[in-house]
Amino acid sequence: MNTFRHKLYWLIPLFLILVALMILYCINLQRFTSSPQDHWSREYKLRTIDSYNTPQVIHEKDHTELYFVTDGKLIKQVLDSNYNIVSEETVDAEISTVKDFYIYDDQLVLFKDDSLIDGKTKEKLADATLFQRGINENIYYAKNQDIYTLNVMTKEKKKLLEVSHPVENIRPTDDLLLIYSSNLNIGTFSIYQLKDNNQYELILQDEINVGASNKLNQMELTEDGNVVHLAVTAESQLSTNKMYYFYYDSFDIHHPTIELTRIQPTDPVTNQPLENLSQIQLRTVDDSLEVLFRSVGFTFKDTNDNMAMNIYSMSLNDGKAQVRKLSDTYSLSQEPMFLTKDAVLWKESTQQQYNLMLASSNENIIEKTKKITGNELLIAFGITISNIATSAFVAFIISFWLIIPIVYLFVVHLIYRFKDRRRDLNSNNLVFYVGVLTYLVAVLLSRNLLFPENSYVTAPAYISFSGNSFVYILLFAIIALVSVQLIKREWGTIGKYMYFIGIQYLCYLIFLGPFYL
Repeated sequence: MNTFRHKLYWLIPLFLILVALMILYCINLQRFTSSPQDHWSREYKLRTIDSYNTPQVIHEKDHTELYFVTDGKLIKQVLDSNYNIVSEETVDAEISTVKDFYIYDDQLVLFKDDSLIDGKTKEKLADATLFQRGINENIYYAKNQDIYTLNVMTKEKKKLLEVSHPVENIRPTDDLLLIYSSNLNIGTFSIYQLKDNNQYELILQDEINVGASNKLNQMELTEDGNVVHLAVTAESQLSTNKMYYFYYDSFDIHHPTIELTRIQPTDPVTNQPLENLSQIQLRTVDDSLEVLFRSVGFTFKDTNDNMAMNIYSMSLNDGKAQVRKLSDTYSLSQEPMFLTKDAVLWKESTQQQYNLMLASSNENIIEKTKKITGNELLIAFGITISNIATSAFVAFIISFWLIIPIVYLFVVHLIYRFKDRRRDLNSNNLVFYVGVLTYLVAVLLSRNLLFPENSYVTAPAYISFSGNSFVYILLFAIIALVSVQLIKREWGTIGKYMYFIGIQYLCYLIFLGPFYL
């Protein structure tokens, strides 16, 4: 028994280190493999695709069709209602040089070299300076400032209107056309409404100024009955410390006026502003506008700065914004799009191609993405080692506390020397217990060194609770004191005291250090 208690001298710190590593590893594994939010799946890879084309989605009664380009081939993938891949086939074997495509009822139209081309016959259908995927059988294109539509079934072309300003983008809805161009901070746009005579009528034309030092990036609109929702994104023209902006307004279609308001979505984890907001998509759900976008926010899956580009959605209702995180990966995510009412798609960059990813509230996808892979186990271990390395910063912060026992022992030594009782110093338990009390009081008084305000914002709940400084300072002191009492060893007061300090120092480093700031 005495032999075992003698070995506790090194077994106790070893045990503490192993426990801390096990806890830290489990936390990192849980964080790395957790879903972005409750009742939502992790990312699910559908396919590896080429980067230069956006997938097209077609909804049928009992399934969803996806069209995308892989290795220069146009692929059709069919998903059932639970997003299982039912079938996959090649539609066109060679479209590697095509800028864009649109398919409807097996009729394929390609946009290549400023021309619209029949995907089956390769016949040129029309000249076009701008191509926009359409709604149902109609696609939209522009020749300079003239806007046309092409029926992909009949191949009939029709001129819709002529715009009085340059045309850079066309955004169609069932009954509206948004046509706009931008020149740095100035955006010029026109909104047309489809009337009963099947003709488009201009209902609003205006200019937007997003600020002299900024640049307009994107405009999107959607409609919900008589309400039109318009969203605009912009960014600063600075090469460093870029700022990104989101503006929004809604108006009655019978009284079209625009007064944009800036909205700053915040990270649902940290409540800090999201950065690099871009690539927005709009839809209306239950009288609210839902904005799908990509942005840089907090993640536990990037150990460099805990920030990554992910996919978010924002619900806007009566001027109030509610943000949800829909993906949580360390890879660059881009081009998000609504797949169905309960699922989204996006492209995630790899070295040369992109992975087409899906996330959903569907139970089938949630279950599929719960599985933990061997690679994720290794990554969680790597993050754990990285976290331990960051504890060196905490070691530097609390090094001040090491001055306390040094000063205490120096003062005691002077007292004993003055009284000529130097031989009693290292065998007097009173010196040890007074030293314990002195150290504990000094640490409690200077606890803000290790526990400043907002120092453990992203730490687990068992660390970041109110009053954590008192709890952990007292808890680690008790662990250290009990450890000293358990060890059976030939050592004096100074040895016990330094071991008491060392155990606490170790606890601060391995239990709190990885989560500091």
